[in-house]
Amino acid sequence: MIKRLLFFAILVVMACGCAETVEHRLSEEFALSKPQSVAILPVHGEGPERAKLILREITARSMREKNYTVKPLEDTDRVLEKLNPGEKIEASAVVKLLGTDSILLVNITEWDEDLITPYGALSVEVSFILYGRDGSILWSADAREKQSNIKLDRELLKMSIIETYEPVLERLAETVLFSLPSRRPEEEKPVKKEKKQFFDWL
Repeated sequence: MIKRLLFFAILVVMACGCAETVEHRLSEEFALSKPQSVAILPVHGEGPERAKLILREITARSMREKNYTVKPLEDTDRVLEKLNPGEKIEASAVVKLLGTDSILLVNITEWDEDLITPYGALSVEVSFILYGRDGSILWSADAREKQSNIKLDRELLKMSIIETYEPVLERLAETVLFSLPSRRPEEEKPVKKEKKQFFDWL
């Protein structure tokens, strides 16, 4: 859905990244419920809309790599569009409505950028919360990523095509989701071969 801009290859990044320790909480309900499928809700909070879309895509990809079945983002959005924006709805009701074992809420709690040439800086803080079928919090995590000394090209900046935050969001999502237990793929049961009778071969 989200394509990397070709001009991004022109951007020279001299990054001094710093990811602080991830604070995460894993509840006892996680081991009991063993969620297999998840619906990732639209990212909300601070920052540009483009960054929220990118973070959601990255999160979906990372969850698939951890062997979770991710409900297609378009299908999730179609279901959520039917809800009344002003209506408060419990997490358990949303999980049931989306037909998954869990829902993942991602919130950008801080977005501080300084993209003044020739160097810029970006600081992002995110919060992830995974809700189960009964509405309980199965897992949550918070983390912050800082990147400074981003070398910017003035012409590209004028064209408004620089996606300096994409690699930052990618590192941040991977760091946070590392604290979420991967789902073990179900072992395939060996197929029992039926012994054929003589007439079956005729």
